Amino acid sequence: MSKTKAKKRASTADEVWTPKRAVIITVGGNALPLNQLILSAREYALKAGVDQVYGVFRGYVGLMSVDFKRARKERANYVNITTGYPYSARGGTFLRCYRGSPCRDSGRRDVDPKLASRLVGNLNHLKANILIVIGGNGTAAATAKLDEYLRTTHKGKFLVIFLPRTIDNDIGFKDEHGHTKEILCPGYPSAVSNVSRVAEDIIVEAEATERIYLVQTQGRDSGWVAAAGARGRAQHQLIPECFEEVKTRDVVKLVETTRDQDGYAVVTVSEGLKKDPSKGSKKSNYLGQTGPGRAVRNTADSIQDSFIKFGGPPPLPHKPSEARRDYVKVHHSDYDPRTGSPSRYDLQLAELEASFVEKIIKECKGCKKGQVPDRTVPVLPLGKVVRWDDLGDHCFTRVRLDSLVSTNVPDGYLDKDNFRCNAAFRDLLYTITSGPERAGG
Repeated sequence: MSKTKAKKRASTADEVWTPKRAVIITVGGNALPLNQLILSAREYALKAGVDQVYGVFRGYVGLMSVDFKRARKERANYVNITTGYPYSARGGTFLRCYRGSPCRDSGRRDVDPKLASRLVGNLNHLKANILIVIGGNGTAAATAKLDEYLRTTHKGKFLVIFLPRTIDNDIGFKDEHGHTKEILCPGYPSAVSNVSRVAEDIIVEAEATERIYLVQTQGRDSGWVAAAGARGRAQHQLIPECFEEVKTRDVVKLVETTRDQDGYAVVTVSEGLKKDPSKGSKKSNYLGQTGPGRAVRNTADSIQDSFIKFGGPPPLPHKPSEARRDYVKVHHSDYDPRTGSPSRYDLQLAELEASFVEKIIKECKGCKKGQVPDRTVPVLPLGKVVRWDDLGDHCFTRVRLDSLVSTNVPDGYLDKDNFRCNAAFRDLLYTITSGPERAGG
């Protein structure tokens, strides 16, 4: 390396970092408070001294798929949101959400230099040096790798801010002792309200017809969404955390007992359940599931077949010799957690989380580019969750971006013997659904 280039690189690292423009993207699946997060992040970025704020459509994919400099105006995937777009109470995201990242193999490997180069080129075209990423646990891992890549290759020129949100609530962090801590993410309070309302509505039908209803929810690797059925008085929650060496007959027997006692049974089921080690197969779960979404149907069939085989369900009065083959019903509630308007608790949670954008930008302002502080993420630990009227930024803590990990429902919230959540978890659900139910809009 020539002395001129070395001197230029050293002087670049010594330059003082100042905020210019910011870009906001939403990555991953939909969540109800996304608009609130976008617009709150915009407001706090402007308060921190940012000149203009841009929103890029379709997440990382939109930021990498088109060269903004060469694209025609109608093909450019961005919009200036410095002013306008005042509908924060509306569910979803006006920037659209899309899965994808600048990492190879959907974020499970290192950053792809070609994709990162396109991303950096588009940021430079917009004259932006702040990237605000809103996403879930997969996005967190990819963003951490991108941040490390940019710090290494661009010497602190870009500030990456990550704001967690997910309906699955499957994000946590490792503390200084290496222990995993669970948090409450924007998106989950609204999901709890929606799933619990579905469960309560299904109970009306189940009780009237003396049937068993299985309500399928999202949750491939964790059961936070299905566990929310406990808020809606569903008697059991079949979630991955409860299944390690469980047999089909155990589930059938428990549901049968509940139906005999209450006259009906409503069970929420995660779309993904852990494998049954006793079957020695890596392709199916304990009920023969071969892919997400089949768990609830296989559960229903197993219960129905078992009841018919052992003479379980009571026969119809006008057909005493025939077994009831419509005794078990399935209700698909996969997308209910993502529909409607966000709850008041969710809006307030999103507003408080986004408020840390201003703090993070101001902390980095004036630092030398090569000495920008480590990236931190605002999170609300479950131990600090309070009612909506007591919620404030003092409840939050900040953790390193690379400390974020995937989490499951902790054992302290589960009654595994009865396939349900315990009183402590129900108290948490009641707390995060406190206050006005909907924000309207």
